[in-house]
Amino acid sequence: MRTLILGRTVYIYTDHCPICGMLRKPVNNRRIERVANLIQEYQIAEMKHVDGKNNCLADYLSRTLTDPLFDIPYGLESKLTVANASTSSSFHQLDQISAMTLRPRPKQIQISTPVVPDLGSPSSDAVSICSSEASTLVSPPFTTAPSPNSFDVSALPHEQQRDPDLHRIFQQLTDRTASSSLTSSFIIKNNILHKLISRTPTSPRKLAVPYLPSSMVKSLLIATHDDPYQGGHFSVDKMFGSTKIGRKKIGRTIIGRRQLLDTKVGRYEN
Repeated sequence: MRTLILGRTVYIYTDHCPICGMLRKPVNNRRIERVANLIQEYQIAEMKHVDGKNNCLADYLSRTLTDPLFDIPYGLESKLTVANASTSSSFHQLDQISAMTLRPRPKQIQISTPVVPDLGSPSSDAVSICSSEASTLVSPPFTTAPSPNSFDVSALPHEQQRDPDLHRIFQQLTDRTASSSLTSSFIIKNNILHKLISRTPTSPRKLAVPYLPSSMVKSLLIATHDDPYQGGHFSVDKMFGSTKIGRKKIGRTIIGRRQLLDTKVGRYEN
């Protein structure tokens, strides 16, 4: 290649962008300086940058025409051993396609081929019995739902009435016979028992949260942790990303005149 380009004007197309300015400005790097001294014997007119995805010349320069990558059946030829040398010479011309295994299969499904028995042979009954036993080896189709979520919000009133402790509190609040501690801690909304909680110990504001019975705790944990569609507790990074949105959210609504400002007492109520 050196004897062909000596004494001729050379244009270099490369996908390495820093090399394009090597001849125009000095670089404080000994390795680059040695390369610059070596290429001074060539008449390099210009170095142009080409994107890597558009640089198709490198493939044609580094690979010859006999490279098996350019063959049509590359990667699909049969892996079977060839019996003699005559068949090995015409190996790439065989129209054979081998099966590709994408991932290991620990349990292969055994599919039985139907056997047509010979009515004239005395072993026709034995063949039919073997074929019926082989058909039972086929595994049943996978019918399990991918989501383990069994939490049902509509069943909350019914489950609260089944819980003896919650049913007692519900009856006391309905009959107005509850003590002051119960009335300050529980409230009934839409026929559902709610618990009054405060975000901080000094906060005067209380929030009404539906009281979950003990029979629905497990289904709620499965729905929030193990559900691949609605679960949010997959990792620490995803949970932190969900809370970061509410933490850094800034209210941008312009408050009009003669309107009271809403005081925020919670941590993330901005």
